[in-house]
Amino acid sequence: MLHSIRVLIITTIVSTFAFSLSSNDIAFTAYNGDGNDDFAFVTFVDIPSGTTIWFTDNEWTGDTFNNLNEGEIAWTSPSEGVAAGTVVVVSSCSNNNVTVSVGSVVSDGNMNLGASNEQLWALLDEPVACIDDDDDNVCDNPMDSPTFLACFASDFDTNDNVATGTGLVLGTDIMDLTGSDDDLDGYQYVGSRTATNWSDFLPLLVDYSNWESESSDGTLLLPFDETSFTSDSDDGPNTCDDTTACNNGAIGDCEYLNVGWGNLQWPYSTTVDAESDSETIYGRVYVDGVTGSGTSTDNGVVAELGYGTDGSTADDTWTWVSASADGTVDGNNDQVSAKLNIADAGTYNYTYRYRYNSSCWYYGHATDEWGNTFLGTVTVNALATYAVTFNVDMNYRTVSDTGVDLFGPSGFSTAIDMIDDNADGVYSV
Repeated sequence: MLHSIRVLIITTIVSTFAFSLSSNDIAFTAYNGDGNDDFAFVTFVDIPSGTTIWFTDNEWTGDTFNNLNEGEIAWTSPSEGVAAGTVVVVSSCSNNNVTVSVGSVVSDGNMNLGASNEQLWALLDEPVACIDDDDDNVCDNPMDSPTFLACFASDFDTNDNVATGTGLVLGTDIMDLTGSDDDLDGYQYVGSRTATNWSDFLPLLVDYSNWESESSDGTLLLPFDETSFTSDSDDGPNTCDDTTACNNGAIGDCEYLNVGWGNLQWPYSTTVDAESDSETIYGRVYVDGVTGSGTSTDNGVVAELGYGTDGSTADDTWTWVSASADGTVDGNNDQVSAKLNIADAGTYNYTYRYRYNSSCWYYGHATDEWGNTFLGTVTVNALATYAVTFNVDMNYRTVSDTGVDLFGPSGFSTAIDMIDDNADGVYSV
């Protein structure tokens, strides 16, 4: 019989990948170490299509994984992506028929999950097993800054050695679900799946009273609960209730705001014809440790250019379009660019907004040399329209199912002069 004395859930930070995962964006919700072995996890952010997360039950040594005898599973999100709150169940890990409730999986070796002395890791990098050709007890192939997402473990090493190189600290990033009895082979979260904010779920997930367990047969917990988690931010990215705090980078309602600064860089005003692309409009943004990398590749910072009626406040009621990375400037800031295309004539305000690992938007403004902030202004000209009357000599025409073709005495005329004799907007040809 397998035994377990204590269970831990570990979650850490994922840094600057093209999609923005941060601490506690995924967490394990169920674990079965009996039968064919199964586990489940929930995502607290929208995961784009084609995202791969690796799972392994190998033991982490501090710079690589222990050996080649453990299994690993590569899970990939589907083409439509995965919405925040979705629970993903991975089943039959210990045989070659691994299945998944959402997305797809590829298995490399059998993942035999146990209830004793076991670790189940989730990370963005393919796991690498230690190679020690010279038998000096030092791995010859340490992993280069692997990005750990989460871990579920039983009988965890309390000496902290197992967390070396993961960015995790026991007691800070490693939450101890003590209170379990011996001989626990399966666990499942049974706490609330509704909350005001996504971040509210972590205290619930690390509270052992919110878990059920099985001491003899973990399969009795199957099928795992796939009920989605929900929060008041289910409608997607939204502004903080305290917009001023958000713009100023304050804590307030924006406790997960990571944008240090952002603006509307140039131009401050522009003119464009209706239904036409404007000139390129630039913005700049600063995120500590993320922007200023010297590249223009996607680093997880989301930027949008938006417009609204003249004199209005920039918020979700405006129309927003995605901006593209346009390079790094000043060594610290990233520059983005986009164009406006507005159908209706009139005067509008425009600006940029930014977010990184947050549902809170940072709204940027233009700033003049005296420190005054303001929104950009775009004037949209109406399309020119004309009333045109054609006087046609019907002696020269053909009619077919494709329309009416006009011919001159010498054949097809490729150019017809339009004449407005009295300048009344009525033309003859």
